[in-house]
Amino acid sequence: MQIWRVIKGAERHVQKMFPQLKTDRYPDLLDELTFLHAEDILDMYPDMPRKQRETAILQKYPVIFIIGIGWRLKDMCRKRNIHVLE
Repeated sequence: MQIWRVIKGAERHVQKMFPQLKTDRYPDLLDELTFLHAEDILDMYPDMPRKQRETAILQKYPVIFIIGIGWRLKDMCRKRNIHVLE
């Protein structure tokens, strides 16, 4: 999670340069970044459309990196009757 440490460091640097940004209007980034695969999110919320799944997962993990965005998910294969090798 080195990239997240760099982003957090950039946040601190910008806040030092522009102290007016250190307000409730611009909350600090959270310290923890969670990595989840799009298929795992689909497994957690199988009956929700994509946008609703993304909103729901953000309630549990406010800062996430979703792996696999843009790839065909299992639910799309079922809707289109495409076989997925597992």
